[in-house]
Amino acid sequence: MRIIALKPEENVLLDELAKGLRDKGVYVDLTRYEDGFGINVWSVDDLQCYSVTHDWPQEEKIRFMEQASHKLSGATEDNWIILETLIENFIDERKNKNIAYVDENYTEFDKTKFYLDVCGGGWVRMVSYNPDSDAGGQLVYDLLSDCDISEAGRKSTTEDEFWDHLYAASRQTLQDIDTSDFADAAKEFLEDPYDFSDQNVEIMEKLKQWAQTSMKNA
Repeated sequence: MRIIALKPEENVLLDELAKGLRDKGVYVDLTRYEDGFGINVWSVDDLQCYSVTHDWPQEEKIRFMEQASHKLSGATEDNWIILETLIENFIDERKNKNIAYVDENYTEFDKTKFYLDVCGGGWVRMVSYNPDSDAGGQLVYDLLSDCDISEAGRKSTTEDEFWDHLYAASRQTLQDIDTSDFADAAKEFLEDPYDFSDQNVEIMEKLKQWAQTSMKNA
């Protein structure tokens, strides 16, 4: 939408209108036209036209529109295409920033971390970073019950069989590196205390011991 002032004294009204709209989360760009001083109006609701933005929190939508609105004029076909390109660039910038964060702290992201007694007890969360995902990286969350771990211990004759059994039994969720929530998840992975890390025979035995104790105390 474009609003144009026809008289010079109306310019100040548009300026006040633009400020009022921004306070309400509607982003405008003040532009001087041949026939007066005008504003172009874009709203965060315009992002609903693009499925990749649907899971963005409101704060990120606002941050994007504050960056993008001054690069857009009226809501023409060309500017909708420009908006799509700006969204793609925004996601790429977010992804590159997240990749840099992982690279700077790769000693930690190269670990598999275990968190005991999550979800109120009786569960272990196993978290690792996969650099080879289609998105270019992802945090992998495997939720395992004490029963899963106990069964893996009974049925496995080798360490590899034990881990394979756990991965097959896990309730897995993923956090891709190009998503809006990855930065917070990565910071949590880096900074939050964990019970132990790495996958080896020693950790396998610790998990089996924990599972046995957990099931007795249930």
